[in-house]
Amino acid sequence: MASTTPGAAFPIVQHLCFNEDNSAFVCSTTKGFQTCHTDTAKVLLSGPAFPDGGAKIAQMIQREGSCFVALVGDGKSTLYPSNKVLVWSEAVRKFIIELGFKGKVLNLCLRHDRIVVVMQTQLHVYTFSTRPEKLCVIETGNNPQGLCALSQLTAAPIVAFPVRDEGSLQITNLGSSDGVVVNAHHNALVCFALNADATRLATASAKGTCIRIFDTRTGDSVREVRRGIEHSLIRCMSFYTDSTRLLVASDKEDKSGTIHMFSLSNDDSVQNKHSKLFGLRSVLPSVFSSEWSFCQFHLDSPQPAQRSAQAYRTVCAFGPDKDTFIVVGYRGTIYRCSVDPKSKHNCKLLTTANFT
Repeated sequence: MASTTPGAAFPIVQHLCFNEDNSAFVCSTTKGFQTCHTDTAKVLLSGPAFPDGGAKIAQMIQREGSCFVALVGDGKSTLYPSNKVLVWSEAVRKFIIELGFKGKVLNLCLRHDRIVVVMQTQLHVYTFSTRPEKLCVIETGNNPQGLCALSQLTAAPIVAFPVRDEGSLQITNLGSSDGVVVNAHHNALVCFALNADATRLATASAKGTCIRIFDTRTGDSVREVRRGIEHSLIRCMSFYTDSTRLLVASDKEDKSGTIHMFSLSNDDSVQNKHSKLFGLRSVLPSVFSSEWSFCQFHLDSPQPAQRSAQAYRTVCAFGPDKDTFIVVGYRGTIYRCSVDPKSKHNCKLLTTANFT
């Protein structure tokens, strides 16, 4: 099992990311990278060992019947610097693409026809081929976290990225350059996610109390749901395939992480919770008119020896139906969970498995 304890002999997990259909995920560690099956935790692909350094960021995609992993090193090895993007092909068991940059690469986004490289104030957009063609460079706002979202299943590539005004972002069609600016929050953005057909965008700010849903074509707000009233860092958000539900993973300093499930459809069999004073919402502060998650899953707190900056961090995604979901933690554990209708729609743990 992976350890997140600094100085431990086991590889430290540095980044986790699901593939385009959530059937697998890629794990970047201080030793390299590997891909794992979401349900079983079985290792599908182990990349080459990284001498004197590891992989800081990795994204994976199934393309032309094979798996590709794009990654950035943590900069500790000259072979895998933090200013270079490498793409590994499972079919030929080697790196087939290498892209170099003047500054540090903060994030990557992949789809079958595009590679988007995220820098602190720019996006570099390439064709996805063995000889990538640079299509454009997009100026962004200051983006130290490397925030970016790229559509997977749409015919035209849709990308979302922060702009200069704090709390705002732009949604752009890379095929036509059409776009809209969304003024999402008063505080800095920390997380946002597109749904499957890129018609909806979920956003969260550094405050971490509410999540807002926007129409990507108009930029209009269509819904707002509340995670809580205390500040928390939202790490990951994921829509169900038909956009009727939303998963949100968050954690607080020195506290265990929590997964919230929200309903986004009035036709759903379950609905979000409301305050007992919801009926007086017209004369009370907005918090009393909020929609709260109908289902929550709380992760166990790590042992003191395992606690670190990453110990509470998770990524989440829906399973084969909207009542099941997968949580993958940086401590090296996969949790498979489901909504429990017998317990006021709280979540129950079905299985756990360890990876790495």
